[in-house]
Amino acid sequence: MTNEDLILEITSLLDLIDETREMVNSEHDKFQVALTNTLRLLDGSSSTLSKMKGNVEDLKAYLIKSSMDPRQTSLESLDQLRSKVEKLRDLIRPQ
Repeated sequence: MTNEDLILEITSLLDLIDETREMVNSEHDKFQVALTNTLRLLDGSSSTLSKMKGNVEDLKAYLIKSSMDPRQTSLESLDQLRSKVEKLRDLIRPQ
């Protein structure tokens, strides 16, 4: 493996890290919005939930599911990064 090949692999890894950071940040932003909006609905002084004929348990379930999505996205992304780093390590490792 040449130095140029290593540079290409490392550059690809850096691009993947940047994409992953953006995706994880976006997922967490979505969750924060969902959490904020849900907490507003659960506010005791608001009748919004009653007007929507909403169910507190349904909202709790939604929050739990919403919290799992960013975690799964993060874990999958980290697994991809790990795989790329392992590949790079194997390319550099003496045979």
